[in-house]
Amino acid sequence: MEITLTRPTDKAALLRAFQGAFGLPDWFGHNWDALVDSLRDVQPAQGQPGVLVVWSGSALVGDDDRRTAVEILRERAQQRGSGFKLALGED
Repeated sequence: MEITLTRPTDKAALLRAFQGAFGLPDWFGHNWDALVDSLRDVQPAQGQPGVLVVWSGSALVGDDDRRTAVEILRERAQQRGSGFKLALGED
């Protein structure tokens, strides 16, 4: 999954980027709790060993929103057997 930001981004735009990158459903709630819940359902594609999340341009998000999003992704990656790996690019 790749999230690429190229301009300053607010929370709403960041959550839309996550929705697109992870293929979250139309009814996705666009808040942090909804992201946590939705990421539980994201699994590796058949035949793939895991889910690599590459987030470039993370520095274009406000500090609080970036910290919250990173915390959510890290918690998902730390779940046993999740297969999630996270790579951040501060560019």
